[in-house]
Amino acid sequence: MDFIRFLAFSLICGFLILGCGKQQTSTNGQSEPKRVTTVTAEALTVENRERVPGNVHPATNSTIEAKLSGRIVKFLAKEGDKVREGDVLVELDGHEIRARLDQALASEKQATLDLARFKKLLPAGAVTQQEYDAAEARAKVAAASVAEARAFVGYVKIVAPYDGIITKTIFEEGDLASPGKPLLTMEKQDLYRFEADVPETLA
Repeated sequence: MDFIRFLAFSLICGFLILGCGKQQTSTNGQSEPKRVTTVTAEALTVENRERVPGNVHPATNSTIEAKLSGRIVKFLAKEGDKVREGDVLVELDGHEIRARLDQALASEKQATLDLARFKKLLPAGAVTQQEYDAAEARAKVAAASVAEARAFVGYVKIVAPYDGIITKTIFEEGDLASPGKPLLTMEKQDLYRFEADVPETLA
């Protein structure tokens, strides 16, 4: 009888302890906060790479022409030559141009002397104002002719406009050069551009 009572008492205590344990676990489970890891969202650029065939061209290329007509006496540039800015590429026969400059200089000298003489005679009434004005106009025209002739003399030597490489020569020594006719071509080698047909899906 005592054993039965002891067994019943033990079972009741076991159920009570088990019930309390479950309630405590449930209570603790509700009260303890869950751990949450947070991260900062960032915008990322996703690269979409695709091979596209194309061609590479120099960013700067030039066609060199003469600014006046003349026989080519020196053609110094050759295909593949590397040149510096200011290097002489082609030289034309400049005899006529220099003769024109000499004539212009002589005319300017005479016009300047006439103007100086008229300037002294004008106050005394030895020449009229109209004659003085005409002499002054002739002096200005003569000076302009000299400037023009000097510019043409500068065109006799055709120089490289920049550092680069000669890609093609068209004329040669003995040929007659004239404005509008290409003598040679050259290009820069410090900057290039890439040309390709890009699909619309990548544009």
